[in-house]
Amino acid sequence: MAKEIKAIQCPKCGSTQNVEIKPDYFKCLSCDTEYFLDNDDITINHNVNYQQAPQPAPIASPKLASLIIGAILIIFVLFVFLPTLFNKSSKSLSNVLDSSAYRWSDKDCIAYEDGTGMLIIAVMGHREFDNDEHDSRSGNFITFYNALNGKELKSQRLGQFPTKDLDKIKFRMFKNGEVYAIANESILFKVDKSNTQLQEVQPNFFTHHQELEAGIAHIESIGEEYGDGFKLMTNDGKSRFFFPIADSVYTEKAYYAAQNALEIKDARAKVNTYFLFSEHSDDFPDEKIKLMMYTQKDDKGGRNDRPFFQKKEYSDYNGVKHVTDFRQGSDLVISYKDLTPGRLYFAPKVLYGDEKYVLISFNAAAAEKSNTSVQCVSVPDGRIIFTRPFNGEQYFTDEAFRFKNGFVVKKPMSRCL
Repeated sequence: MAKEIKAIQCPKCGSTQNVEIKPDYFKCLSCDTEYFLDNDDITINHNVNYQQAPQPAPIASPKLASLIIGAILIIFVLFVFLPTLFNKSSKSLSNVLDSSAYRWSDKDCIAYEDGTGMLIIAVMGHREFDNDEHDSRSGNFITFYNALNGKELKSQRLGQFPTKDLDKIKFRMFKNGEVYAIANESILFKVDKSNTQLQEVQPNFFTHHQELEAGIAHIESIGEEYGDGFKLMTNDGKSRFFFPIADSVYTEKAYYAAQNALEIKDARAKVNTYFLFSEHSDDFPDEKIKLMMYTQKDDKGGRNDRPFFQKKEYSDYNGVKHVTDFRQGSDLVISYKDLTPGRLYFAPKVLYGDEKYVLISFNAAAAEKSNTSVQCVSVPDGRIIFTRPFNGEQYFTDEAFRFKNGFVVKKPMSRCL
């Protein structure tokens, strides 16, 4: 019997967003349910399977895993999730982190593996203790935790700052694994992974470059997609870009000129794989957003740039029309492809990518506040490794971290601590 059906709804959640995994077999992109169509009566049958991934990471203690509000993390299949860290309004972590004794403010957190392979969560910010009228215990701290059991490994009180509080904290991990922290956009620290402590970067980190010898008045991290570097203002008013791995300094004009010349990078530079979602096309409004996998040369920790994928139509000098997949940056790209052809994405975001996996988030439908899922996709075949659906719309940063047993995914700090 011919099948006449316009929209296939998930039998569990009712979503029409699905992907066909083989003829007449579908996977719901909202709740991860698998279902198939019966050829005779168009019955939709379903099979729920949440164990598609390899063996899960070790589960934290039941006490820790049961804390939904104020938990350090919750561990899922191949997945570590940072929903809220020491939520101010919650006292539920008193037996794990003693959060009832103090409150965090103006903070950031980061995940990394130490030299032994232990997964660490570092939290840096201002910690204010209750019943501490003279601020004898309150102050600026960095605290290191074992991410899998919530145990505090070390808490380090930091020195004095120009202001009482650390009102701006930003961690950044470079491609070589080094972890930096910027405090109040004026002081640069580096995490000593071997000794689990924070160290202030010494002046000669910058001043061995003549252009930076006046010292640093202002520092901020540039976007990861533009390289492993910092934007600086020196004490004598110079604006510079500094890339520690490449140990190179640029004026603003030279930096943007270098970005424009990235297609002539050092021939010895390694070719790396990156991932981006294409952008909605005004010229082709029905064109689906695609998860693009592309290669370009890595500039050894120096300046970088990225393309923008957006299908568009243009005319050359002779009036001949052409169609391209790029809005800009095609000269940067060596090769590219749609990693998951036929998939439909709403509000998608790349959270992490490497030569084996890409981690993404997306909404189930175009409607506002629709359910968000986080999904791991295999590289280079685009196979779904696992999908973790959430109730309601969720927001994640692009600072996910892959460790030996899974991923750490971070929410914006406005929803943490």
